[in-house]
Amino acid sequence: MVIAIRPLHIVVLIGVFSVGIMTARAVERPTEAVESCLTGECHSDLTQRRFLHGPVAQKDCSPCHVLVSAQKHTFALTTEGPALCYVCHEAEPTLKFVHSPFQTSCTVCHDAHTGDSRDLLVTKTTEELCRKCHIELAREGAYVHGPVAVGDCLTCHRAHQSDFPKLLVSTKQEVCFDCHTEIQERLAEQATVHDPITKDCLTCHYMHASPYEFLLRHDPKDTCMQCHQNLVEEMKEFQYHHNAVSMSDQCLNCHDPHASPTDQLLKDFSMDICLECHDRKITTANMVIPDIKEQLTTNSNLHGPLREKNCLPCHNVHGSNTFRLLALDFPENFYAPFEVERYELCFHCHEKNLVLEPKTTALTDFRNGDLNLHFLHVNKKERGRSCRACHAEHASNNPVHIRDAVPYGNWILRIVYTETENGGRCFTGCHAERTYDRVTPVQYDLSQ
Repeated sequence: MVIAIRPLHIVVLIGVFSVGIMTARAVERPTEAVESCLTGECHSDLTQRRFLHGPVAQKDCSPCHVLVSAQKHTFALTTEGPALCYVCHEAEPTLKFVHSPFQTSCTVCHDAHTGDSRDLLVTKTTEELCRKCHIELAREGAYVHGPVAVGDCLTCHRAHQSDFPKLLVSTKQEVCFDCHTEIQERLAEQATVHDPITKDCLTCHYMHASPYEFLLRHDPKDTCMQCHQNLVEEMKEFQYHHNAVSMSDQCLNCHDPHASPTDQLLKDFSMDICLECHDRKITTANMVIPDIKEQLTTNSNLHGPLREKNCLPCHNVHGSNTFRLLALDFPENFYAPFEVERYELCFHCHEKNLVLEPKTTALTDFRNGDLNLHFLHVNKKERGRSCRACHAEHASNNPVHIRDAVPYGNWILRIVYTETENGGRCFTGCHAERTYDRVTPVQYDLSQ
């Protein structure tokens, strides 16, 4: 590239330059045409750097300069403005988006004679050149995009013109996937793809630098909430909140932001994600949450959803108005006055008539003849037993998820249950040993 300036400027600049030469070397400036300007007495400094413009390398100034007056030592450019560069170099702007200097003055970026880079930049590096104008793109933030960190702006941008906004080398997504090939491969493999990544990575990420890891625009939770505002409002109403939403990586503790085999963009099966934290006893201000992983690995009879590695049918992972983050209503206490609505969690899967019919021969195997023992235990106005009084909600080694024991205040109430051919036998702290038989009912005085 060459300096594109008006002839009057050439006269002034060369005049100043010549005065400097005469002062330093006491050499008169030529008053007639000479073979070359690049002599030891004149412009020899234009050949001292590593890279030379083609005409300079051949010591031929005529492709760009024309003598106006030998006597006055004045010159003009052979062509005005960028058009001079277009004579030899890239054609005039033809693409949709054009870098402003490429239209007005090539010498904003390029030295017309010599330089330290092959592109004859006016600075030592591309990064330094870009930052002369784009000062807002300084490396602010703890995390800097790789190409920015090494000063390679041209990994993503064209220097002169482009068919894409911001002078990108291709579409936004293609620019990202040119490097992040592993994410592009995952998008093709996974069943669910996060919608923003199919349109614009910059919905969530900055392209140059950020105070947040992964170049996020906000911390993980706030980044998600830019779109999931409905969840923000919902979470405000929760009485109980899941710590996983607020600790460390926030939403990214459980969700993959790009693609996933699940429709909720979970990183794995929900049970496997939950057990990353629930593999130990957790003590909170209000309760002690047992080691769930130990329960699942030491007991062979898993609750139905957990056999499918799914905690979500019973728990709301963001928050809840029911204790233990339960997704639907369930009594918190051992004893509870019976109402169908209070057992919404269980009846979401199980038949509610299980506890509504006093007599049955089909609804349940827990019966003495046709006496429905679920109805007998649960359906009471004052002291109905909740399901958890007898059943382990996660896993058990006993038939039909019968517990080994259940906390009753400070007392660990043992449940000794034995299954028989047509029924079973139960001995607990609630009552003496009782037996039931579906074929030959055992006679009891239920009034006592």
